[in-house]
Amino acid sequence: MILRERMILHINNQMMEKTIFVTFLFIVTLIFFRIYSIQFSSSVNGCLPFSVSIINKLVKEPRREQLFSYLSHSAEPYFANGVNFHKLAAAIEGDVVDITKDRVIVTNPDSDYKKVYDIESLPMLNYAQIDIETFARTLLVPPGKIFALGTLQGSFDSRFWGLVDVKYIQGVGYGIF
Repeated sequence: MILRERMILHINNQMMEKTIFVTFLFIVTLIFFRIYSIQFSSSVNGCLPFSVSIINKLVKEPRREQLFSYLSHSAEPYFANGVNFHKLAAAIEGDVVDITKDRVIVTNPDSDYKKVYDIESLPMLNYAQIDIETFARTLLVPPGKIFALGTLQGSFDSRFWGLVDVKYIQGVGYGIF
């Protein structure tokens, strides 16, 4: 009788441990996905050299050159409002962006910062039927805006549809693969 009670107690303890473990795992998963989201992008005609990223939804102020996720706004007629994108924050408030057909140069007048992105724009200019004279320009990123940039040739980004308003930022991220 004592052996049987011990076996029942042992089985109950094992079931309790499994229940606690599953509950713990469930809570950790809920917390993780409340803070982070996993985003996938098309590897065909992609904008960045990775197709899976993790986005931290608690941080909404990207640093320069940091991946961030945002909802499109005023990207029409190419994309509807509310489409989720992830791009690099190539330029932030106070940066100067010089856009030509084959590169984007970001500088900051208050520091020695300079970054050159060699990105050919001609295929996308032809696709969007945008005149190169109106495309090439220099702009100063105002407060509350971000210059979003994809680093691959097929990227549609702030060069074509303008700056991203920070109120549409969903979080900052990290490219996985």
